[in-house]
Amino acid sequence: MEYVAGLGLVAMGSRLRALSDRFYDLADELYRAEGSPLQSRWLAVFRLLHDRGPRTIGEIAEAIGQTHSAVSQQAKKLTADGWLEVVGSHDRRQRRLALSPKAEAALREARPIWRALQEELTARSAACGIDVLATLDLLSGLPGAEITDAVLRRTRELRADAVEVVPYSPELKADFYRLNADWLERYFHIEEVDHRVLSDPEGSILAGGGRIFFVARAGLQCADAEGASEPEPRPGLAAQRDGGAACRVDRARGAGTSAGAGARSRLRAGALPAGTGSAGV
Repeated sequence: MEYVAGLGLVAMGSRLRALSDRFYDLADELYRAEGSPLQSRWLAVFRLLHDRGPRTIGEIAEAIGQTHSAVSQQAKKLTADGWLEVVGSHDRRQRRLALSPKAEAALREARPIWRALQEELTARSAACGIDVLATLDLLSGLPGAEITDAVLRRTRELRADAVEVVPYSPELKADFYRLNADWLERYFHIEEVDHRVLSDPEGSILAGGGRIFFVARAGLQCADAEGASEPEPRPGLAAQRDGGAACRVDRARGAGTSAGAGARSRLRAGALPAGTGSAGV
């Protein structure tokens, strides 16, 4: 449970499910201790039929917030065991379920257990400063179409900004030159040694045991050295050389940082020799 708790709100359903099981187990333990034949998972159906009278499967499912299939399966077993009775129409869709005398008697015997449990949970909640019922009402309003749409929008935005650190490959040679040259021209100027290194990354960097990394981001157009956009959409590119991001469109988004982080992680894992430089697209 500690692991699931560490996952945050994204695992709220799992935590609530586990908490629900614990409360079910608590109630079942109380029933057994008092010699009651009831089971905690029957409570919603039994109380509904007791308080509001016979209901169809569909009406029960809607009232207690469960699926038609789940209620139907439970009702079939409870009917076979003598806890529920079928009343009314011969039409299967219109048949209603009612509590049997056996179930009514068991509910009467269980009332002191429910009252004691209600009082104890209320006292413990108050001691913790928690209005449990109000909190549950708020949580019940979270799931729905509105939050689904909002999460999907956020997901698309995150995917659009996602970056991947990838190693150098020959098809990225021209990008390596362009990105680094763009950065150099903006802040310094390109010298002969720069031109030589950038024109031959395989011989000047890789052959000596160095590594070149690129940060790839989908859905962006990378500005060239003159600031003009590529004519067609392409993966966003950014390069890192000595900590400087070369591509203007990606610099503010931390592409250089991503490239450096990728190189450092490989260095820690022993995949790179010390002193390896990195670049990113």
